[in-house]
Parts: sequence; structure tokens; C-alpha cells
Amino acid sequence: MLAVSERSLLPVVVPARDSRTLVQRLCKVLEPILTEIGVSADEAAAERYAMQRWAVGKTANRRVLGSLNDLAFQLQVGLLNYPDRTLTAQSLWLAKTPLKVIDYGAPDQATLAAFAAYRALQAAIGR
Repeated sequence: MLAVSERSLLPVVVPARDSRTLVQRLCKVLEPILTEIGVSADEAAAERYAMQRWAVGKTANRRVLGSLNDLAFQLQVGLLNYPDRTLTAQSLWLAKTPLKVIDYGAPDQATLAAFAAYRALQAAIGR
């Protein structure tokens, strides 16, 4: 299962089995992915905690759909050429994929920018 953040397009790949625990597995895998790309451990843990409230639905966001298609193709290539790579490693590899909809930036860098913007906002309001 390939999921992406609507905001930064950060991809997370988890096994598709047992859909009842999908979100919990996404949360569990996301935290180490965030720390690996450079998000602080405290911020990654806070993000995981914030994800305890969730909703799943179809997206009509063309930006997300197009990016999912691009990343799904890249994932197929990664799975074929690097079958021993873990799904977390596949996620980290995909996170470096330049995407047109974010001006050919990569989701890992867009994620870091989003966390930096959040920190700046918190500092501006004195939190």
C-alpha cells in the first residue's frame, strides 16, 4: 500500500494486508521515516501522536492522484530492481523523487520545509 501526505507528498509504503490496522501501521512506519529524513525525534513522535485521530477516504485532489501515479511507477521499479530493500527503505527512496507538482522538489525536502514552517509559526505566536 502506497500512501502520501496531501501536503508534502511524502510517501509511505506498508504491506496491504489487514486493512483494519492500515492507519496504525502507517503511523508506526512514519515516525522512523520522518527522523531518517531529518525531522527531530520529538517532532516525529508528536506527528505520530497527532495521527491517532484519522479518517480515510478517496481523494479528488489531482495533484495527489498524479503524484501517486508517478510514485507507484517508481515503486514498481524499486521493487523489481531492489527486491531485498525493505518497504521503509523503498519509502525513503521514493521520498527523494522529484515531482513536478512541487516544482521538481522532492517530498522529503517538502516535508522538512513544512516542519520548519510550523516551527516558525509556533515561535511567532510564542509557543
